[in-house]
Amino acid sequence: MLEFYSKYNLLLLDLEHSDRDKALHAKFYNAARGGGQGDYREGIQAKIANVVSCLRSFPNSKRAVLPVPHAVRGSSTADHTDTDEAKCLRELHFHVDADKNGTPTLCCTGFMRAQAASIYPKNIHFIGSVMHHIAKQVQLPVGHYTHIVTTLVNER
Repeated sequence: MLEFYSKYNLLLLDLEHSDRDKALHAKFYNAARGGGQGDYREGIQAKIANVVSCLRSFPNSKRAVLPVPHAVRGSSTADHTDTDEAKCLRELHFHVDADKNGTPTLCCTGFMRAQAASIYPKNIHFIGSVMHHIAKQVQLPVGHYTHIVTTLVNER
């Protein structure tokens, strides 16, 4: 299930042509595990490409940011009344940092506005998948991850 959601949100499934991927979607996808709030697909490829470009061009940059929500069409801000837009995972900040041996690694800090404990593993797997996806493209090993969440709740 965790791998399904990560691939789903990274647009690595072919839900139009692959019977296997269609079967995985039918088996694992449901609104309780994310629905609109857990759908991070919009613009994900461009957002990842931006992070990769930033880190390749400016390895010491602190601007390699992957925002998860998108602005409401016609507006420069997100709308708090839109439940699907009020996603728990807000953004991922990527940066290059040296490990204890001095080897540069790709590191990430994730910011969440809230997190239901039952969905936490899905988001952590997704973040790890994004880190590995980007690390491969910038040819760095995966480093540390720091997680910041404002509210952790038992249920949605």
